[in-house]
Amino acid sequence: PFYATIPKAGSADVPLDIAPVLEGAFDESSLSFTDDSGTAVEFTLALGPRVGCLGGWAELLPKQPLAPRMRYTIKVNALYPGAVNSEQRVASLSFTTGDSELPDEPLDRPQLSAASVMRGAPDCGGLPVVLACLGRVKPAEPSRVELLMRRGDEILLRTTHFIQSDAAFGLKKVPDCIELRRRAIDGRRSEPVTICGDALPLSDYTSMGKNTSDWVTCHDGVIGD
Repeated sequence: PFYATIPKAGSADVPLDIAPVLEGAFDESSLSFTDDSGTAVEFTLALGPRVGCLGGWAELLPKQPLAPRMRYTIKVNALYPGAVNSEQRVASLSFTTGDSELPDEPLDRPQLSAASVMRGAPDCGGLPVVLACLGRVKPAEPSRVELLMRRGDEILLRTTHFIQSDAAFGLKKVPDCIELRRRAIDGRRSEPVTICGDALPLSDYTSMGKNTSDWVTCHDGVIGD
């Protein structure tokens, strides 16, 4: 059920101030976080949606630094039967800490110089969705850049992975603001870079009836068919 995680499963020498992130099709209400003795780790939970069957995004912020040289396990129920195996729906992520916290590092803003949105574009199943295109994102560090798409105060999509130039993200609603922040693995964020309002061009898909080879594409942040 995991599309991506921070840290990766089986990681060693993980910083003691890690803020784990899970992305995928899981039930966030079933999350547990324990050390190797079974003692629960107290944490606060930040959530965000992905799209459709892709499930959600969850960040676990431990209330205290983790213990050194300790194995930790996060468990969660998969949303779909058979996502783990035919008999069990519980997925797990384990990692081992090192001896130190993450060194302080400057968190400069990422760069996002172009974006656009299109209504009514077909997704991979042929159903109409809203597509948002990001162009000229620099640097492309997939696990270090957090993307939020909003409509007012509503978060439509939140992800800490797969940030790349000319990526098209499918949404259920039209966003009015796109926000990028650099993220350290201890959960710290940089100041955001945003494209909002009139700076975020909106168009309508006009090529319904074409075959699937004519799906829309992104180029330098401009989405078209």
